[in-house]
Amino acid sequence: MFSVNFLYSYKVSIVFKYIIILFTLYIFYIIFSGDLFIGVYEYKGLMYELEDRTLHLIYGIYFIGIMIYSHYLLFLKYFKSQGVNKNRSLFVIIGTTISFILGTFFAWYMPHINKHHLDWIGPIFILSMTLSIAYLLFKKD
Repeated sequence: MFSVNFLYSYKVSIVFKYIIILFTLYIFYIIFSGDLFIGVYEYKGLMYELEDRTLHLIYGIYFIGIMIYSHYLLFLKYFKSQGVNKNRSLFVIIGTTISFILGTFFAWYMPHINKHHLDWIGPIFILSMTLSIAYLLFKKD
């Protein structure tokens, strides 16, 4: 929704909005139902989550799809913008792309291949994406 309304509102079809809402509700169901996490196990004195790999893959594909579509909208707005708005668009694109790639790698891909010891790094990049966007709210030109 941020990429749809950033700088100016972009028209998205009502059918597409409902599809996104349904997929999002399904992802919330997966997370809150407890079906995503099968259990925990201990390895070298540390506790790790045992996840349903299929549901983890569905979640990852959903997240990557949303981010790709969001970046598509941001690039459209970047090429249509001028001046300060073009600079802001570029800042958002660079900040979210770096955070997206590194956050996805550490928070989704590494746990997907059962490398949980670096799981804590992913949220740092997601937080940096949030802070970079929040910076634009208070930046004076």
